[in-house]
Amino acid sequence: MQRLNNLTVLNLPTETTLALAALASRNMQLQCAIQEEHIMMTSDAGMIEIEPKILHGRFRSADG
Repeated sequence: MQRLNNLTVLNLPTETTLALAALASRNMQLQCAIQEEHIMMTSDAGMIEIEPKILHGRFRSADG
């Protein structure tokens, strides 16, 4: 992985993945807000904040 400069590998805690699964529903619409190293996912079913652990690479926003 040392040669893969554009690769970022994140780890999400089990509690976070379970909370994401709880947001899932048929015809769902998700909104995602990313600020620095925090992610907020929102749907009609609720909202969760995600703080991923960076295993490789670095967290990048859409603007660089």
